[in-house]
Amino acid sequence: MRLKTTFVLFLCLSFLSIPAVFSQAKQGRVLPSEGHKYLDTRCTDYYSRPVLHVRNDSLNDVAFSDLMRHRGVPMGPMTILNIRRLTKLSKASQLFFIAHECGHHVLGHLYFRQPGQMAEQEADCYAIRSLIRSGVFTLNDVADVQEDMRKYAQPSRMHISGEERALALIDCME
Repeated sequence: MRLKTTFVLFLCLSFLSIPAVFSQAKQGRVLPSEGHKYLDTRCTDYYSRPVLHVRNDSLNDVAFSDLMRHRGVPMGPMTILNIRRLTKLSKASQLFFIAHECGHHVLGHLYFRQPGQMAEQEADCYAIRSLIRSGVFTLNDVADVQEDMRKYAQPSRMHISGEERALALIDCME
């Protein structure tokens, strides 16, 4: 996949763990406000490489994970984010979906698993468990994510329906 010039690269991430992201996110530094272009999230992949976040507001989804390639050569992990769509969601859902995409990288889905509903559910569970363990998420936050899923999540070959996905989040909690 060629990186299009319309992508705006806006933060190369350091080697910090996901709980550090959530503690900063709790302080309200998740998504850029008007006039700011930096996204303060950090994630590393299965091989402990930093994940680059790329903004693409024409993306037909909230976000997705991929491996950056240049002329067919893997260059590293990346997450593509549609900031316009993300900012329409609750703060809890913003955190959840960023953690979900990080989960794909941490769990090695881009290296070892074919994309599909099972990988998506594993990434959902990774997100919920990580957010709860870090102390950033409460049951009220989980309920906010479930509400957004019921409203906005569409079933596809990759995702179960929003209602099913919302209910499955409860099974993820330890």
